[in-house]
Amino acid sequence: MKFGPVPIAEAEGAILAHSVGLSSGRLKTGRLKKGRRLNAADIAALVAQGFAEVTVARLG
Repeated sequence: MKFGPVPIAEAEGAILAHSVGLSSGRLKTGRLKKGRRLNAADIAALVAQGFAEVTVARLG
């Protein structure tokens, strides 16, 4: 297992290591929970929030 921060562009298919809150201004709009396998929609949401990297786990 590989664990650590990766650029958002390389995170699709990886398992999110820490929960991430999503918001629009001061309004919380959702949360990506730890253990979630990141898909293209998740990556788009993270990019929209301004994330440059996330901490993930990759098996194998």
